[in-house]
Amino acid sequence: MPAFAEGEILVIQSVKIAPYEEALNGFISAQDQKIKQVVLTETQSFDIRDEIERTQPPLILAIGRDALMNVKDIRDIPVIYIMVLSPNQILDNSQNFYGINMNVHPEKQLEAFIGAIPKLKNIGLIYNPDNTGELAEEAARAAEKKEVSLVIKKAEKAGDVVNALKGMAESINAFWMFPDVTLLTPESMELLLITSIEKEIPLLTFSTKYLEMGAILSVAVDPYDMGIQAGELAQKILAGDNHKESRLIFARKGVITLNKKVAGKIGIELKQYEELHEKKD
Repeated sequence: MPAFAEGEILVIQSVKIAPYEEALNGFISAQDQKIKQVVLTETQSFDIRDEIERTQPPLILAIGRDALMNVKDIRDIPVIYIMVLSPNQILDNSQNFYGINMNVHPEKQLEAFIGAIPKLKNIGLIYNPDNTGELAEEAARAAEKKEVSLVIKKAEKAGDVVNALKGMAESINAFWMFPDVTLLTPESMELLLITSIEKEIPLLTFSTKYLEMGAILSVAVDPYDMGIQAGELAQKILAGDNHKESRLIFARKGVITLNKKVAGKIGIELKQYEELHEKKD
């Protein structure tokens, strides 16, 4: 192993919560380096440059949005980030950053949606081109494969969601929520939930927390497996593989959770699914 791979991997973690800890455990299980963990909410006056100069880490793992914000200006050390929504809002095109997407591949999500609701034909989708443009393109290709129609609207700010949703509400029989922090404001969520109930449009989402608000199906990432992916990627980088073609890769495993109570209220019968795996190459 090359000399730059010596030393402890520096793990910067936004906060100590269960999903982040699961992701870290997955990371530890998948690679051989020792780690040094820094939890930002438990550390006063942390300076990333001082820490790097003192410990000389061969690689940095950032877990969570605040952690990525903390390391975004690092250029001379490879950085892997996980559990971050809309990383494009934080990063430029720096070649030393690698991430695991907060989504499984859209084609796999669609398989779950159609598997649970076989009658899906017209799915609404609102996205911000700056944050989730590439994801929307993947979703459009996946929908074409699955012979499902996507009604797609752009919204560059949360205020645009109102008109975008009004313009599609009568022509869709489901709405696909994207992980875009620009659009998922409390106001936007309230509008989506009201529209879902009034128009009997099921909300399909990427996180179980939105099930608690009124969505009927989520395809959420598995934090532990995401950590394993990050660990496998770290091994490749530290072995000298620059991994140039995959700066941001999809999570390979999704966990499907259903909200049958809400589904029943809007007249949707759901089939039961539990896990979704993306095939490894």
